[in-house]
Amino acid sequence: MPKAKSDFTNFIDARPNYFPGQFLLEDDFEIEQKYFIDRQKYHRQSLYVSGIIEGLEVQVIQGKTEVLVKSGSGINSNGDLIILKKDTFFSQFTTLTVGELYISYREEKQVKQQEDFTRWQEVPTIGFAATTPNDGVKLAKISIVNNVPSLDLTVRSYSGIFLPNATGNDLTLRSGGNANPNVAILDGSLTVTGTITGKIDATSINSGVLDIARIPDLSVLGYESTISDFCVPLKSGFYQNGGVQTVTGNIPDLSHAWTHLIVARHSNTTNNCQLQIASSYTENDRLFFRKLLGGDLSPDNSTWNEVATKVNGKLSGTLDAGNIDSGTLNAARIANNSLSSDKIISLSANKITSGTISGNLSVTGALNADSLVLGPTNSSHLRLGYHQDYSWIQSHGNKPLLINTSNNVGIGSTVNPIASLDISSASRTGTHPTAVKGLYVTGDFNADSDGVEFRHSNGSQGIGFGFNTIYAAGSGANQGLSLKPKGTGEVTVSGNLKVTGTLTIPGSSDTNLLQVGAELGSKAGIQLSGHLQLLEYGTNNLAYLQARNDSSNRNIGLRIRTQKQGTSSRELVDALTISPAGDLSVQGVIQSKGYKIQSFEMGGKTSAAVTPSASNTTMVLFPDLTRTFTLTTATLVFAYYSIAMPGGGSHLVVQLVVDGTIQGSTIVGNTEYWGISDLWFGELSAGEHTIEVRYRTPKGGTCTPSVDWQNRVLRILVFSA
Repeated sequence: MPKAKSDFTNFIDARPNYFPGQFLLEDDFEIEQKYFIDRQKYHRQSLYVSGIIEGLEVQVIQGKTEVLVKSGSGINSNGDLIILKKDTFFSQFTTLTVGELYISYREEKQVKQQEDFTRWQEVPTIGFAATTPNDGVKLAKISIVNNVPSLDLTVRSYSGIFLPNATGNDLTLRSGGNANPNVAILDGSLTVTGTITGKIDATSINSGVLDIARIPDLSVLGYESTISDFCVPLKSGFYQNGGVQTVTGNIPDLSHAWTHLIVARHSNTTNNCQLQIASSYTENDRLFFRKLLGGDLSPDNSTWNEVATKVNGKLSGTLDAGNIDSGTLNAARIANNSLSSDKIISLSANKITSGTISGNLSVTGALNADSLVLGPTNSSHLRLGYHQDYSWIQSHGNKPLLINTSNNVGIGSTVNPIASLDISSASRTGTHPTAVKGLYVTGDFNADSDGVEFRHSNGSQGIGFGFNTIYAAGSGANQGLSLKPKGTGEVTVSGNLKVTGTLTIPGSSDTNLLQVGAELGSKAGIQLSGHLQLLEYGTNNLAYLQARNDSSNRNIGLRIRTQKQGTSSRELVDALTISPAGDLSVQGVIQSKGYKIQSFEMGGKTSAAVTPSASNTTMVLFPDLTRTFTLTTATLVFAYYSIAMPGGGSHLVVQLVVDGTIQGSTIVGNTEYWGISDLWFGELSAGEHTIEVRYRTPKGGTCTPSVDWQNRVLRILVFSA
């Protein structure tokens, strides 16, 4: 195959110029190395074909699932020179049982000094895969049976040379590999303007001028050679008997002294297998052929067979009608007015291109044809045919196809169809009706799959019928299912309706409602076992209406739960609770026409470590004392924090920070216990805000709120109209 087009973008086109006293950096040496490496790789990649240069022979290690790759060299398609310095064993065949053994180029850094390595070491890699990678050199094909490897060395790729040309489809010249080691193979045409000496095999010479004076005994090229024996092993070619009728193996037609002979000889030079075609020089229609099947080089005088070119008179024996291509075959001329298949061994319909069969046709064997037409081809008719993957039946002429309009039709394993169309995909058991109008379908269907399906032509959507389920079908992972009445009609369910999933009523119109007891005086209602889930349109925000809480606490009469503000997960809070006694409890803000107050309280309920600061100026977040919230309008905000914990005999500096701005700093002195707090209030604009508590201390400690005097808390109050 043509080599890839070179990319000169990163090609180094400069090298260092050394002079006494010059100051050199590592970049100078790397440029010099890359300058020569680029040219060497470009030279190998452009002018040499990827493959084995020498060595790299592969041998199987007896008694082991292992091979030995001997030392050698090769070039890959990237122009890398691969050197395997010593014989190497390989046994990493993984789970593959048939694949290709290859060697590829790899280099790695070695000999570490200071912070880096001082050497790039070439480390050739031997691998085994289904196919050799593009940058690998193929060494052998290996098949492993019962843990015993066997080699196919005919696939070994040997290196050669590229012959660049103007079209970019490079010509290659390389050896014939292990199969033909002494043959040079040129991938392309060869033009010789000089002189070729030695033996020439001119089998594949197909153009140019060949001067026969340069080739001995080629003066008779293009004419028959005279021979005296037609039975000996002859090479493929054209021969004649020299006008001697008594030549061994001559044809039966002796109307002329001279005979033509055409021979096709098998490529195996150790046998006498020939196809011979012959005729006399007489201008008649007699032509003979025979096949010689000699297992060695002994002469073979097989019987000649005459090719029938026409029939004059009576034809007896078996008729091979494979070449009948025109005329009329009158069945009345055949005895008993029937055409017995044992009398015509090959009546191929595609061989009869015109003509008709007059009379009745009775076939007791098989009638083979690509298609069979019943009726006149110039009007409506029926066609039967086959394809390699299926059989078919069609009605032509713009007319419908009627199948057994007066009786039932069965498809599948059914013997006595009970409906107009009875389809059975599996043997029937149990009790079935004796008569059904229209369609009856049975099979080993699942409840909600592998049933009777109707799908769009692209297969993406459809509806299916299982043995007790109407289900959505299609290639998509998620597919809806709809029941749609016509006009003002309704979908009626007679009996109980059970919904195991979610009941959704889509649409923005106020007529898209779930109505229960719409008539005046109706006693109908909705009974829920569980809770009512409300989903905000277009979002994942949730709300729940529950008759009691999840732990079945019967002291709760009615509860409304909603998703916690600022979270995308389903984290719920109790928004409103009404007890059976009528008590009302509200979590959050009660808004009136005046002001509403929103509160946030942050603080750890578990122990948290207060770690020593990196320096006297490094402030870090106090554990659990950070809150981010969003305001829709400019709002008055109060923020207060309080910290009480062991001090460890050192000091603690604390800052209250609003949106990155320090609003207050406090310090508690070198004591065994710390107690510190601060308050800030001010107006914040609409948008997202963050209030946090930061600290620094030379000594750490642990805040444990479970101890009655310790705490860490940040409270935020938001006042808005």
